[in-house]
Amino acid sequence: MKYYAGLDVSQQTTSICIVDDEGKTVAERKVASCPEAISEALEPFAVTRAGLETGSLSVWLWNGLKGPGRDDGYPSPPGQIRTCGTTAYGSYRML
Repeated sequence: MKYYAGLDVSQQTTSICIVDDEGKTVAERKVASCPEAISEALEPFAVTRAGLETGSLSVWLWNGLKGPGRDDGYPSPPGQIRTCGTTAYGSYRML
């Protein structure tokens, strides 16, 4: 089964919603808005693709989550994904 993540980013915290390939929510987390905390929350799910909204932290988070040498579309570049409303689930719906 494939898992996808939507990230609703604010200055202090990031809300993470993990959904399966049928769109069912399998987990929700709130972590610090830093690449290390987000990566740790996503790791158990082997997320296929993650989307984050455009904002002041987007490029920094994208580069931190992408990691060196990774160029497989994970996470999606900022600006390609925007949340619908205020939930991280909205990011997934746009994938």
